[in-house]
Amino acid sequence: MWAGFFTRIGGGPRRSLAAIHAARETIEPWEPTVTGHIWSAADPAVNTLVADHGKLYVGGRFRSAAGNDRYALAAFDIATGALSTWNPVTVAPVDALAIGARPVYAGGDFTSQGRAAPVGRRAPSRSP
Repeated sequence: MWAGFFTRIGGGPRRSLAAIHAARETIEPWEPTVTGHIWSAADPAVNTLVADHGKLYVGGRFRSAAGNDRYALAAFDIATGALSTWNPVTVAPVDALAIGARPVYAGGDFTSQGRAAPVGRRAPSRSP
């Protein structure tokens, strides 16, 4: 999986997320999308990703994923690219992700998560 700030990779259109077959070095058909920018980003960007139990958790500077509201955090099914129902609320871009025993830890420039105030880190439960 590749993430970042791009609109094309390997000659094919992809916006901020792409899967590249390691041995063949070819672009895979897996094509989840993130759109919309937040803060000063001119285009959406995925800053961080982590995989766990068949899901790919992504964080960055975006307002929607696969056409659904997702503010800076989203999860996709790795096999299909389908968007997960996981939808934690954050108020700023996400720059780091890590998986714990149950939560997904996220780091960024935010000062609150939903109604809590963890200052720069969060631990929303991951999707089932």
